[in-house]
Amino acid sequence: MKNIFKSLLYILSLSIVVSCHDDLNQSPIDPDSFTEENVFASVNEAKGALAKLYASLALTGQNGPAGSPDIADIDEGFSQFSRMLFNLNEITTDHAVVGWGDPGLPDLHGMYWSSSNDFTEAMYYRLAQAVSFSNSFIKNASELSGDEVNVFIAEARFLRAYAYYNLLDLYGNVPLTTEISTELPTQSNRTELFNFIESELMEIETILLASNEYGRVDNIAAHALLSRLYLNAEAWTGQDRYADCITYSQNVINSGYSLNMNDANGNGTAYDELFMADNDINGAQNEFIFTLNFDGMQSQTYGGTTFLVHAAIGGSMNPGNFGVNGGWGGLRTTKNLVNQFAVDLDALNSSLGSQSDWGLVGSATPNGWNGPDVEMFQTGPQEFSIYAELVSGELKFRFNEDWGNNFGDNGNDGTSGIRRC
Repeated sequence: MKNIFKSLLYILSLSIVVSCHDDLNQSPIDPDSFTEENVFASVNEAKGALAKLYASLALTGQNGPAGSPDIADIDEGFSQFSRMLFNLNEITTDHAVVGWGDPGLPDLHGMYWSSSNDFTEAMYYRLAQAVSFSNSFIKNASELSGDEVNVFIAEARFLRAYAYYNLLDLYGNVPLTTEISTELPTQSNRTELFNFIESELMEIETILLASNEYGRVDNIAAHALLSRLYLNAEAWTGQDRYADCITYSQNVINSGYSLNMNDANGNGTAYDELFMADNDINGAQNEFIFTLNFDGMQSQTYGGTTFLVHAAIGGSMNPGNFGVNGGWGGLRTTKNLVNQFAVDLDALNSSLGSQSDWGLVGSATPNGWNGPDVEMFQTGPQEFSIYAELVSGELKFRFNEDWGNNFGDNGNDGTSGIRRC
């Protein structure tokens, strides 16, 4: 009797558990709620979910430019993908330095960051998030059918491959996951990651559209990423793939994309059109293969081009000359970069004004005390300027190479006649 009672009790308990589980398996009653079922209810809804994948590389949270961030433990503005990509690739070289002292930031230029660096951690999380979003989209969109959905899935696979390309480049051996799972993934080596990225891009290149709407990738984007992958193959796998790099680079060169030659604002060059707010319609769009889309009203962020423009303006620079209302005084070049370029002194001086009879002479000038003088240019009433390469030494300021008209503190040196040197 005791055994029967135990059996009945077990059956009753199991029934209660199952019943409770079914009771919780309800659809939301709130008409304003939005579930995963709604997101993938149709092709149109799935396109909106695809937009989130693209946005994950441009935006940083649910409110722009900051608020409800996707990634914790770092200033939200710092966590934007292209901003971190610039910092990790450029500030770690002699190309650029940033003057801010935020934790972890000076470590990048000093080349002494660790695995706990705020920026290396945040970039890893950002890219891992892009992979997770893509995996979720691919799984759920696969429940739909049709050619358009297949293109959506191919785009998601490209974005996942692009995220893994950056993980491979920046971090080396990272876990490779293609499905949403609660199990801890195992670490993959660079060759495995390389092969996965290559196979994904090869498979989707015939599914992606030959031409797509602005901001979405097409099959040329897959070719462009393959060419970059092959360019670095030897460093990542030990085997060079330069021939394949040339092949896919040639595919890109021969595609419908071309360098922008349209000088839309008529200032004598078409180059600046690439950086204008209307670069999606001014002709520059014909040069862009894969873009992260930003809009001052609809997709605000402290990263992207906002960061690149504002952060590089400081000191005596006039923000209005760059089309913005203020500078952040952060990014700047190092002297090593400046020294790579030869200065055309003749061109600089010819822009100052009319050449005058006033000049510089002395041991600090190229011609020494015997002259001829370095002739200056008149830039205002009783004001003369010159760009000149000087060395350590003395110099004087005189008129028409005549010692009867020269300026100095006491008649022996010319420092009082020079405002700036």
